[in-house]
Amino acid sequence: PELANLSHSLGLTFSCTPFYLEAVDILKPYVDFYKIASYELLWLDLFKKCATRGKPIVFSTGMATIEETLITLECILKTECKDITILHCNSAYPTPVKDANLSGIQTLRKMVDTLKIQKGINVKIGYSDHTVSPAVIYRVVHKYDVDFIEFHIDLDGKGEEYQAGHCWLPCQISEVITNINSGLVADG
Repeated sequence: PELANLSHSLGLTFSCTPFYLEAVDILKPYVDFYKIASYELLWLDLFKKCATRGKPIVFSTGMATIEETLITLECILKTECKDITILHCNSAYPTPVKDANLSGIQTLRKMVDTLKIQKGINVKIGYSDHTVSPAVIYRVVHKYDVDFIEFHIDLDGKGEEYQAGHCWLPCQISEVITNINSGLVADG
């Protein structure tokens, strides 16, 4: 509740990943959307439960095949969930820039485009970053025109995930966001 309240007081949306079924209802009063981790992609009961709570769903694809991603998307589409975001990502932590495979964003977009999705359902495509590379983020924004970017952040550089190399420090990512918002960086 404290993190949700602080986020909302700053004008931010708040999300949290449920890692067990009961967590979906525990989180419901606080989250603006559910984010489901890539390694949960085949846990359809988790997707069904989240999709019936009246909130958007964001999920990562990680190591999933296009067929597995499609099965999960079709599972969600059978519910009343009207707002879905699919994130391309590589499940290496950190991901070497050469392995980011950003063309996977286009593959997801083509998959969604081939489905006959009912009017009123919004399926967006995004990217979950594990590279900590400004160049990758700039490319995702300018070449692939994603709707959503997820990045991992460490507030002070002391966390285990930061030490592993896939988290941004606030000053690093804020510079990238400022450059994008100001138009200072174009894809090249």
